[in-house]
Amino acid sequence: MRSSSLFPILVLVVLGSMATWAVEGVDNGEKPGNCPVVEFQCLMLNPPNLCETDSECKDNLKCCQGGCGKACFLPV
Repeated sequence: MRSSSLFPILVLVVLGSMATWAVEGVDNGEKPGNCPVVEFQCLMLNPPNLCETDSECKDNLKCCQGGCGKACFLPV
């Protein structure tokens, strides 16, 4: 196989590895700490979520599954 025919494959391998670095470097806004244990569950099938990610919560609060949908809680 000629080296010129290997060049496109090499380019694809390099670009593929760069794409994984870019994804790993993305800040998902996750804050330190763990979510508190949920003691009960409501009976709603699709309860409303007040947040989706930690970055939507003020200060050091985390977006956690609560008794009835996700909400911002103090981490434990």
